[in-house]
Amino acid sequence: MTKKYDRIFTQLFNRPWLITQEMLLTMIEISNREVDIEAVQARFSQPLINAERATVRDGVAIIPVSGPIFPKANLMTEYCGATSVESIARDLTVAMEDDEVNSIILNVDSPGGHVTGINELANMIRSYSADKPIHGYSGGTAASAGYWLLSSCSDVTIDATARVGSIGVVVGLPPKSEGDPIEIVNTASPNKRVDYTTKEGKAVVVEELDALAGVFISSVAEFRNVTPSVVTKDFGKGGILVGSDAVKVGMADRIGSFEELLSEKSKGGNSMPKKYEGTAVSLKEDNPSIYDDIFNAGAAAAVKESEEIVASKDKIIVSLKEDNDKLVASNKDMTDQIKAYQKKEAMQEEQNMVATANAIVSETLASSTVPNHLHKKVRALLDHSKFVVEGKLDADAFTAAAKSEVAEWEDSSSSIKGIGSKEGFEGDTDSTDTDKVVSHLASLVN
Repeated sequence: MTKKYDRIFTQLFNRPWLITQEMLLTMIEISNREVDIEAVQARFSQPLINAERATVRDGVAIIPVSGPIFPKANLMTEYCGATSVESIARDLTVAMEDDEVNSIILNVDSPGGHVTGINELANMIRSYSADKPIHGYSGGTAASAGYWLLSSCSDVTIDATARVGSIGVVVGLPPKSEGDPIEIVNTASPNKRVDYTTKEGKAVVVEELDALAGVFISSVAEFRNVTPSVVTKDFGKGGILVGSDAVKVGMADRIGSFEELLSEKSKGGNSMPKKYEGTAVSLKEDNPSIYDDIFNAGAAAAVKESEEIVASKDKIIVSLKEDNDKLVASNKDMTDQIKAYQKKEAMQEEQNMVATANAIVSETLASSTVPNHLHKKVRALLDHSKFVVEGKLDADAFTAAAKSEVAEWEDSSSSIKGIGSKEGFEGDTDSTDTDKVVSHLASLVN
């Protein structure tokens, strides 16, 4: 291999990759074909058409992430139809700063790529999604680094045939040969030039890959709102999951097509003003131009009607009053609907609190020594409404109260047992003694 391609060869070997094995082998094969590289270099002397290719459709920016992912654009990215972290980040920033863009779709079809910059780019995507929703989509392959970026989106939609996963880190190492240069490393730095053909050398390389994989797994877990152990156990174990299998374990949110996703996210994303559902006052404050258009149209209609029927001022006032009454009635209907919805929400929250309180009491009683026939009376003494703070049940405080109440009943039950065994009620008892027991029990129960 000539020095001209040493840099490309170095990019491939001795560096960790977040990529499928097939694509890494393909790029290694490409790097060995010097004649083909010459032809490609001549052919691709100008930037690729699909480089820096974010497009906008109905207010949705579409950013493709295709092919292997490299930190920066280079000859290999062009020849492999690859994407660079640098170009994706730039397209994301442009889309975020464009007021005409309402949301973004990251369209991923990538086997993965170089580890450098992927973690930063994934965090950028998640950070940007707080200001504009960034929806992830894959209709083909979203593997390794490709899936890392996909998982960082606000939500993930995949085709039924999409292949996602390959969570892990791999490194390609060139074979040792007789022509390798002789290297001598200082005593204090034995890991600077490890011999990966030995067991010890391989362990050093694996340790570095495990550290990188740990970052990968932790990020995916955070983005997908699961624990790292779930990612390790259920997200393919380094393998690929297809379509619904990926959705089932939580790697994606749903099955769908790109056009369906685009259509859904582009609703209201064009220049047409959305339907207004507020009051006339808020409309004038928030959208004065729309308010003026409506007002002017209404005024013109009123003037035209006045000219046609030669109506008096009183009639105009009556007409305006009717319109105002309709507006008031419409606002009242909307207010009633809001109140009904709020009431329904409050009822649902109350049901949830009752269910939670009942579960806490049941669990506390189940682990206690209080007799079953007294459980109902214990429940009656525990009022969850006393532990509601700002519309939410303070579960911790209620649990503590339940445990305290049950403990008192446990102590009382122990006292009852002690009456028969330790206070003179063993064996024969006269009617007076029996009456004492009954009276004591009644005082506890009531």
